[in-house]
Amino acid sequence: MSETAEYLEDLPAEEPGPDPRIEEAVLGRDVERFLEEDPIGKYIAERARADSEEARAALLICDPTDTTRVRELQFKGRLPELVVGWLGAAIENGRAAAQLLQQEIDEHGST
Repeated sequence: MSETAEYLEDLPAEEPGPDPRIEEAVLGRDVERFLEEDPIGKYIAERARADSEEARAALLICDPTDTTRVRELQFKGRLPELVVGWLGAAIENGRAAAQLLQQEIDEHGST
């Protein structure tokens, strides 16, 4: 587990509350846990990597004049990267929100 994920252990496990920063931090923590610890999350991440690599390999050897096949392989390679990117963005946004909350706590004593 990353340092940030360990820090996020202190965030609420249930309803994150009305503060959108808390909601974003909790979401990021939950996504990170899902990808790192949950068998389904691990499977999705690995499958996305494998499918993208497979499509790239196929793209290298396909007939470049077969535009339908080229487009199909480009889509097949790009879609998993987009999904992983969305999940990564949720994690990064959550970390940023958690850092802002921590700064506020350090400066003012509470959120």
